[in-house]
Order: sequence, then C-alpha cells, then structure tokens
Amino acid sequence: MGLCCAIMATLLQRWGRRYIWITQPSRCSPEKRARIRGSFAGSTDKLFVTVVCALLPCFLFNSELRDLPERIKRKFKRALVGFLDRTFSSNIVSESTRNIQVVTCLNAAHATHDSLAVSRLFQGILKGRWREALKSVKIGQSLRRWSHGDDQEIALYARSMVARIIANVREYDASAMALAVDQLGLSEHILQDHLAHGNSVLLANLIHITNQIFHSGSTCFDSDLLESLSKFDIQGTLPGLRRAFCALWNQIVMEAQDGGSQIAVLILKSLRRVYIALALHQGTEALPMAFSSSSDAQDHILGQPSSYHHAIA
Repeated sequence: MGLCCAIMATLLQRWGRRYIWITQPSRCSPEKRARIRGSFAGSTDKLFVTVVCALLPCFLFNSELRDLPERIKRKFKRALVGFLDRTFSSNIVSESTRNIQVVTCLNAAHATHDSLAVSRLFQGILKGRWREALKSVKIGQSLRRWSHGDDQEIALYARSMVARIIANVREYDASAMALAVDQLGLSEHILQDHLAHGNSVLLANLIHITNQIFHSGSTCFDSDLLESLSKFDIQGTLPGLRRAFCALWNQIVMEAQDGGSQIAVLILKSLRRVYIALALHQGTEALPMAFSSSSDAQDHILGQPSSYHHAIA
C-alpha cells in the first residue's frame, strides 16, 4: 500500500512541475496562458481517474479498504461513467487507449466489490452509450476472465458483450478467430466451416448467447441484445445450425406456455424475425398466425405465450 501511495504522489508531483513549466512561459500573452490553463484543467480529472482506477485494485487488497461507504461508491460510479463519456466523445483518444480505459474502469469497479457499478458499465456499453467498445476484439479478449467468473450475472453481461463484438467482426484475423473459438466453444476447423457458409457464425453466435440467457434464469435480460444479434440473412447458413435454432426455439416455447416464464416470452419476441425467416425458407407449416415480421415491437400480441408456435426442423 505504501508503494502505491508513493507512485501516486510521484505522478502528481511530475504533473505539477509540467503544469508550471508549460503554463507559465516567460513570453506569453494572458489570453494564451488562459487557453493553456483551460486545456490542463480539462485533463486534470482524466489524469486523476486514470491513476486512481489503475491503483485502486492494489489499495483494495487491504481488507480495511474493501467496505467502502455507499456514498463513496456512488461518487466513484459517477466518476467512472463520466470518465468513459469523455473518453469516447474525444476525437484525439486512440482506439488502444479507449480499450485500456474500458478494462481499467471495469477492474476498478470490480475492485470496490460493487456489482451494481460493474453492471452499470456493462449496460452502458451494451446499450450503445460507448458504441465503439462493441467493435473492439481486444476488449472482447480482455473480457474472457469476466466470462468465466464466479459472479454469474456479471459473467452473462461479459458474454453478451463479447457476442455483440463477434457480431460486429467483418474480417476474421487470428485475434477474432481466437475470440470466437473461446466464446462459442468451437474448434478452429468448425469455425472455418461456419465462415464458409453464409452467416453461420452469426447464427451460431445468436444460438449460443440465447441458450446462455435462457438457462441462466437472470432477470436482467435485455431484449435489445437479441434483437440486434438477429439482424442477418438466414439463407446459406448450415442446416445443422438451423435445426439447433429450431430445437432451442421449441424449448423456449414450451417454457413460455407451460411454465409461464416472462423471460421466455421476451426471448421469443426478440427472436421472432429469425424464426419467421427460417420457417419461410424451409417452407414449414409452423408459421406464426398471430404476428408477422412487420408487427410492431409494442404489439400486445407479442407478449402472449399462445402467440408462438413450435418450429419444425
């Protein structure tokens, strides 16, 4: 802990010396000095939050600092959200720096033992508040340990975010391949086969995260996630994956109709367009009668378990 304090003090001291050197040149007009000082003032909180986020996990190894007051946790949570807002709204922050800041903020929130703070950051990313984070394979790789953590709710958030990242991949290099293999539990050979057959990777991705959500029993399900992952053309996908989707759909329909699960109904509502496209493509008779692909998301029919039929694989 003493070492952490020494590092923080050294960093602040160096910043203070640089501030004086830059903002107080011997020959400089008052207007120019004001602009320079304004620029430094805007970056002060960024420096503070970055340093604190990076060092907080070290501080919290001390058991006396783990039980932070709720007032402090709330302030810290707001600081993290504001910090990421400024990071992603800036045009001068590089992608690599943004990636580091996202992971650093998640680690810092986790270090305070505040699961709500971690959940809020994940929700902000998944809702598109920091949309660029959903395009970063490197962030997805950094979330691997979160995906396999003991906290099942946080793990589901992490897997959901990785699913969104995989859906945004346009070219599969070695990093993207490794991320998809880890997330979907496939061999590289099978993944290559998926890539060679239309949008099979996107269908496999949708099936995988839907299965995770359905069996998790989580009440934090966000229907926008599956809606966003369902926006692809089903034609050309592997028959085995289409059968797997139908089997999962039927399982969820059974739970919705027999068990009265509201989560199951929300999942079916989110997947309805893929179901309709698949049924039309295969020419089956199990077409929905109560709704169509153009049905409004707010239509009350979509909230009725009886509106959904079993699919014929």
